[in-house]
Amino acid sequence: MDSEEPPNVRVACSGDIDEVVRLMHDAAAWMSAKGTPAWDVARIDRTFAETFVLRSELLVARALLQKS
Repeated sequence: MDSEEPPNVRVACSGDIDEVVRLMHDAAAWMSAKGTPAWDVARIDRTFAETFVLRSELLVARALLQKS
């Protein structure tokens, strides 16, 4: 990665909610598979994620892939 490239991080917006829910489901499944279930997947829905988005408590970061 070019060290001159600024990080691509921003506060999540309402357009990110579906992706946030998907990522939270993936994270919950991963934690459960590792034997450390921390989140109740049944509670992770649009309303749950929207709470954090509306309070600006979630950040979205885009991975910058190095070109080969």
